[in-house]
Amino acid sequence: MSSMKSRDDDPLRLRLLSLLAAIAEDWEAAKKNAAQARQVLKESGPAELRAAAAATFLVRFYTGVEQVFQRIAQEFDGGLPVGAAWHRDLLMAMAREIPTSRPALLTAQLRDMLDEYRKFRHRVMHAYGADLDWEAVRPLVERVGDVSTQVQAALDQFAAFVRAIGEPDIGNDFTKKG
Repeated sequence: MSSMKSRDDDPLRLRLLSLLAAIAEDWEAAKKNAAQARQVLKESGPAELRAAAAATFLVRFYTGVEQVFQRIAQEFDGGLPVGAAWHRDLLMAMAREIPTSRPALLTAQLRDMLDEYRKFRHRVMHAYGADLDWEAVRPLVERVGDVSTQVQAALDQFAAFVRAIGEPDIGNDFTKKG
């Protein structure tokens, strides 16, 4: 028996494989919700019901994206931000390079686009009983496809970065599914 460690026993490699797999799962769920939100545009029926349905999918979309960010922060940023504004701080952190740890995941433009969904989720989650206005929700639904495409590209670049840390063959690119 060889005294050399097998590739499958390398803790860093395994941690990175696990991270990429978890990110892929979270991202698939987020993309599904983005697609379901866009489907609401094709539906007829009362505006209040379409707004409520779209809001549910948009909240789930951003929550999935944020889960990806949480995983990245745990692995590369030394943990999650703390305090009342941690959701905002986490999003802002993803647009910053962490020297010697990771590149910026998001451009400033994509960060700002995602911030609209973060704020929307906050309003929906904390506006108990408030009616949603379809005309206010609709622009977010119309843009979610473009935002999703841009997040996809950012995650693909991040996956390449992670693969480079471990080995060139460990990766998961996030374009294979869906």
